[in-house]
Amino acid sequence: MSRSNEISPLAWFLLIILTIIWGASFLLIKKSLLVFTPIQLSYLRISVSFLFLLPFAIIRWKEIKRADLFNFFIVGFIGSAVPSFLFAYAQQEIPSFVAGMLNALTPLWTIIFSRLLFKKQFSKYKWLGILIGFLGTLIIFYDPNGSIETSYYLGMVVLATLCYALSANVISHKLEHLHTLTISSASFMIIGPIAILMFFREDYSHIDISSDDFYIAFWSMMCLGVLATAVGLILLNKLIHISNVVFATSITYLIPIIAIILGVTLLDEELIWNQILGSIVILLAVYLVKKK
Repeated sequence: MSRSNEISPLAWFLLIILTIIWGASFLLIKKSLLVFTPIQLSYLRISVSFLFLLPFAIIRWKEIKRADLFNFFIVGFIGSAVPSFLFAYAQQEIPSFVAGMLNALTPLWTIIFSRLLFKKQFSKYKWLGILIGFLGTLIIFYDPNGSIETSYYLGMVVLATLCYALSANVISHKLEHLHTLTISSASFMIIGPIAILMFFREDYSHIDISSDDFYIAFWSMMCLGVLATAVGLILLNKLIHISNVVFATSITYLIPIIAIILGVTLLDEELIWNQILGSIVILLAVYLVKKK
């Protein structure tokens, strides 16, 4: 299909679906933590994604080359496994929508890594955007109660976005010759079996499988693994194919909005002024780094 400036109704539909899925992922993490520990949730989420994507890995087996295995590992481990744990660990103590807000830092880190690791040149607007973005981060980090512990958990989310950005650069500069589904399925094929083995080493004696919380946590975890990770990647690939990268990445602006709405309405999380201001500043920064 040839891409034009006109965005089709299907592209808008996919954008909305992806926004809801990824915006809701922070709520799903919070619900999953009702029963599972952060490390257990990470193992389960990766295992479910691996099993879902395994057929794609088998179908695209011939595209998987030994020379790319290390890059697949980086994408799988640093781009998926580590962030899945960091977000879960952080959301033990911080509101889900704050994690959603800080997730918008990913494009800023992506620009930095592109410059440091691959010597890409960027306009003054992008560097201004990065500075403004980190200003927004500091505003969100501001705690009226002066809690250092809160800043520590917020830092875990920032570290997760850094991992996302590093993975994105590896995909863009080292795996650009491969289809997105090949990259996703191959990377999970590497880390998935490890996650399954580690899952069985965990102690689950504290879990009451007859409780309502267990069913809420279990299905939230399944949605994270299948929808937020596996199906989300497939839909994003389709969205880019039928529209363009600029349109597809506009989801960066929309995810924090969904995260805020769900966090405030369904989890009764309290929204305070510095979080609102900080997220607006970060989104302004993202706009600048995407400006041509």
